[in-house]
Amino acid sequence: MVKDTGIQWADSTFNPWQGCSKVSPACGNCYAMDHVNRYGGDFLGKRVMTSDGYWKEPLKWNKEAEKSGQMRRVFCASLSDVFEDYQGPIVNHKGQRLAVWPDGSRITIDQGDILPHIPGGPRSHWMTMSDARLRLFNLIDSTPNLVWMILTKRPENILSMWSEKMVNNALSPFKGKRYNVWLGTTVENQEQADKRIPELLKCRDLAPVLFLSCEPLLGPVEFSDVSKRSDCVSQLGEPALNGIGWVICGGESGKNARPMHPQWALSMRDQCKAAGVPFHFKQWGETDAEGNRVGKKQAGRLLDGQEWNELPTEWHLQQMADDAQRLDMGY
Repeated sequence: MVKDTGIQWADSTFNPWQGCSKVSPACGNCYAMDHVNRYGGDFLGKRVMTSDGYWKEPLKWNKEAEKSGQMRRVFCASLSDVFEDYQGPIVNHKGQRLAVWPDGSRITIDQGDILPHIPGGPRSHWMTMSDARLRLFNLIDSTPNLVWMILTKRPENILSMWSEKMVNNALSPFKGKRYNVWLGTTVENQEQADKRIPELLKCRDLAPVLFLSCEPLLGPVEFSDVSKRSDCVSQLGEPALNGIGWVICGGESGKNARPMHPQWALSMRDQCKAAGVPFHFKQWGETDAEGNRVGKKQAGRLLDGQEWNELPTEWHLQQMADDAQRLDMGY
């Protein structure tokens, strides 16, 4: 957890748990896996819930944001994927399997594989990823002054795994819409663009901002009308960027980084400008605009001679504020 992150487009990062599985070319040089394994973890094999103390930090940020009157952007799950269809055990940092009581609380298991229970009372069950997600959504709903930016490589799972928002112990009139969540998916090449963007667009009623993270960008991407693409897996009948509120673009970093061709980034910038979609260029990665491997720091983040730090428009932010006011008024 980082209160003040170095990521240009976020203010903080929060990881509810650690661990994931690889699903596409963007995962090839996964920085999250390197980070977790460097400290003795097992990124591919375990899903490790972070501590209770850590989970209290966003509540503090929420109070600070409320006092300042300025919402804080939190990049959620940089070391995992909230919508991963993982079926295995959830453990703590000591490797102890976790269980959940019917009231939603959890307990550490250190007595083999025997589920704890209160004599004559309700039995617990082993914590599942559904339990972990519900805990995260409850935290999100308890922090209305934070903008939770959730990025997934599995947008096809969002609708089925989305938890209904509760307002005064009743289902939200917005059918699960969370005004303080931005939903994004990774689009590293044309294949993933055609596959994931249509799935993300199905979630437009769940969040005020849908975004694309084209990082690492591993090939050219054409945001064309998916209804006219013979190689597209879905037929939505509208341009792929219609409904997208933000695009992040960047090259890969690290010792085995794959280069990003300058024209790929320039084309993406131009398509966003034409569609009126905010564009953020994060970095070149290890290779600069001339194709020289100079390292991430020296390569910098200038595209066409300038920085591109655009964020979702004021219209999107106003929609978030309007939804928040309606919820407060009980509509």
